[in-house]
Amino acid sequence: SVSAKYRSAYADLHVDAIDVTNMVASGESLDLRWIVGNTGNPSFNGRMTEKISLVSTADTNDVRIIASPVFEGVIERDGTTGRNASVDVPLKGWEGAWYVCIETAVNPSMQEYAVNNVTTTVETVEITAVPLPNLRVDAVLGDTNLIPGETAMFSFVTTNDGVATASAPWTDRIYFES
Repeated sequence: SVSAKYRSAYADLHVDAIDVTNMVASGESLDLRWIVGNTGNPSFNGRMTEKISLVSTADTNDVRIIASPVFEGVIERDGTTGRNASVDVPLKGWEGAWYVCIETAVNPSMQEYAVNNVTTTVETVEITAVPLPNLRVDAVLGDTNLIPGETAMFSFVTTNDGVATASAPWTDRIYFES
């Protein structure tokens, strides 16, 4: 009797581990490190796209893609490569606990032995809201009868209703309505 072990004729890429801080404030960078392994038969030599998402612990249907890094290079058979990314967290609407999910080899044309490309962290990342300013215009003073082609003079008063100090620079936009 002869025993034989069958190995795929395709690379088999997967995420082995994810390392991420457990807390970040909105508006800051979330630093991620992960390891991609290849348990397929041949070495992987090429280009692949990965997908990094945050999955809400409150609603697992709330999945937000935050980055799509590209890897180009070689991952030997039974080898690994370290990957990293720094992703800016938006200022609003992301507060709460999130799982980090990394999917490797999302290229639709890439053939692999198995579909085992998704790894999600067991621990969560807590995104905390930072205090923000909230500027609003209280009053507009100036000419009310404008003549096309002539200079109009006006001024306005801005108030900060937010909990943080507003620091310059910012851009004011002026709209005329008829």
